[in-house]
Amino acid sequence: GNFIASVGDFTADDVNQTGHITYLFNNGKITAEGNVVDGKREGEWNFYHEKGGLDETDHYVNGVENGTFTFYYESGKPSSTFNAKDGKLNGPVTHFYPTGAVSSITNYTDGERNGEGKFYYQNGQLQQKNKYVNDKQEGVDTVWFENGNIKSIGYYKGDLADGEYFEWFSNGKQNVHGNYLMGKMIGTWTYNYQSGKLYQQDVYDENGKQTSSNQY
Repeated sequence: GNFIASVGDFTADDVNQTGHITYLFNNGKITAEGNVVDGKREGEWNFYHEKGGLDETDHYVNGVENGTFTFYYESGKPSSTFNAKDGKLNGPVTHFYPTGAVSSITNYTDGERNGEGKFYYQNGQLQQKNKYVNDKQEGVDTVWFENGNIKSIGYYKGDLADGEYFEWFSNGKQNVHGNYLMGKMIGTWTYNYQSGKLYQQDVYDENGKQTSSNQY
């Protein structure tokens, strides 16, 4: 059968029915619609903006998120898309700019971030690249300026900054250099002017406590 539910009531489990269910805004336009089996969402569900455009498309199996999920801008272009398996994120999660250009791609396994993540400027230039293992950041993290020059390079271990860190100005001159140990700044950190000339040097002990700071 077909069923009409009240405005704002998106909980299909409250309706112990089998068939197609439709939710309405106060203005009478459809806010959500899809099929239920014994009160649980099944198959494709569509959600709409109050003005009538598609807001998101979901997929369910026995009331649990399974399949592709896509969210939309009011223009109708997708804002993000991802896949779910048994209620957890699985595979790539892609976000888009309103223009349609990709803004980021990250990867998940059983709800946890795993693998490479890439983030982009609107012009398509790579902005950042990193890696996660079991929901924790690991390895190199690289950031670029919009002109393509590298902005920073750092390293992670167990979701904490660990290892050498570099940062540059957009003109390619080095800005910052130092080291991390399990998320703490250690050793000598140097900071330069855009000309490349040193303007500050800080020193930290092995526990991350600053022991000296000098400006030039």
